[in-house]
Formats: sequence, structure tokens, C-alpha cells
Amino acid sequence: MAYAKATVRGDKEIIANIRRAMNSVGGRELDRNIGQSMAPMKEQTQENAKALRNFVGKYPDFFPQPTKARRGGHLDEGVRVAKHDSRGMFYREFWLAFGKRSRKIAHLVEFGTLPHFQPNFKGGFHHPGAEAHPFARPAFEATKEEVVDEFGRNLWSQISGSLIGSFRR
Repeated sequence: MAYAKATVRGDKEIIANIRRAMNSVGGRELDRNIGQSMAPMKEQTQENAKALRNFVGKYPDFFPQPTKARRGGHLDEGVRVAKHDSRGMFYREFWLAFGKRSRKIAHLVEFGTLPHFQPNFKGGFHHPGAEAHPFARPAFEATKEEVVDEFGRNLWSQISGSLIGSFRR
């Protein structure tokens, strides 16, 4: 069976509009759209982490109890959307990341810790471990469809805006 080679030729304006649409969804605009689309996930993660700030029984009896609310360095204050180094023109990777003090403690809060020895506090002691308090994974599960839908809406409005604005009457 022989296949015929087909060539499609169109009006110059249609081809120009398609090129304009392709150029409208690249680079900084695409990065901005992805960042905006991940905002619900970031907000949900911050809300979940804020609930873990201070609760009754947070510290065991041997640990010095706080006398006043801690100033800064809370887990929810370091949540951010970060672009990871891209590996090429057509590859984008964004992370829900943590900065400041949060990057040092987020994994410990999310997954908990096993009993271990702490050599640098009160001459050393055996820490009983910490219970896991997941906050990032539930935020991901709750908002993943919303993030994808928001990204699709943002991208479509950008593409359609570049096409609609180019038609002349």
C-alpha cells in the first residue's frame, strides 16, 4: 500500500496566527503561569503548617517549654514555589519548596523521627522521636486537580488572547 505525501498550505494570516500562538506560550510567561497555578497548593500547605505551630504537648517534659510565642522561623513562613534548573527548552520543573529555617525542619515534621541521641543539647540525651505530622502531602492531594485546571485555564487564555487580538476586520 502506497502512502501519498500531503502538503497543507494556508492563508498567510492563519500561518502567522499559529506562529504567534506558539510564541505566546514560552519563556517567562509560561513560568509565570505555572507559578500562579501552583498558588492554591502553596496556600494549602501554609495553612496546614500553620496548624502545627503550637499545640498542647508539643514538647516533652524534659524539653524547655516556651514562655512566649516564637518570633519567626515558623514552618509555614518558608513555603514557596521554586523553579528547578531546567534541562532544556521544552522541560520545566517547579517544586513546592521550603526556605529559611523551614528547609531544615520540613522533612522532620512531615515524616517524623525515630528515637535518636542528641549530643549537643543539655550534655546529650536520648530523644524519644517525633510523631509524623503530614502537611505537604495532604495539600498536594487536595489541590492537584485544581492546579492542573488553573494552569490549563491560564494557558488557554494566553493562547486565545494572542489569536483573538491578531484578527483584523
